[in-house]
Amino acid sequence: MEVRDLLRERRHELGKTQEEVAREAGMNVTQYNGYERGRSMPSPVTLPRLAKALQTTPEALLHRSPVRPVHGEAKGDVLRRLRGQFRAQVATELDLVPDDVIIRIEIL
Repeated sequence: MEVRDLLRERRHELGKTQEEVAREAGMNVTQYNGYERGRSMPSPVTLPRLAKALQTTPEALLHRSPVRPVHGEAKGDVLRRLRGQFRAQVATELDLVPDDVIIRIEIL
C-alpha cells in the first residue's frame, strides 16, 4: 500500500476531513490533498506532523517497520538519516523548529 492510500485510510478510520488533518498538521488543504493523491510525498519534517494529526507513527504511514539500512548504505549514513528523522519528529511534538533540537546517539 502506498503512502497516499495509508493517509486516506487512516483519515477515514478517524472520521476526519482533509481540512481537519491539514489544519492539525499545520499545512493547507491543497498540500495535504497532494499527498493523498500521490502528487507529492511528505518531507521528513512534514511526516511526523501528519502522523500526529492522524494519531499514528511516521513508520506506520510509510508502511514499514523500523528503519533498516538500505542496501549498500553505510552505518554512519543510517545513523545520520535516523537522527534527522527523529530530530524532525521531536521538533514537531514539542512545537519547535528542527534547528532548535540536537539529537545525540550513543551506541554502547
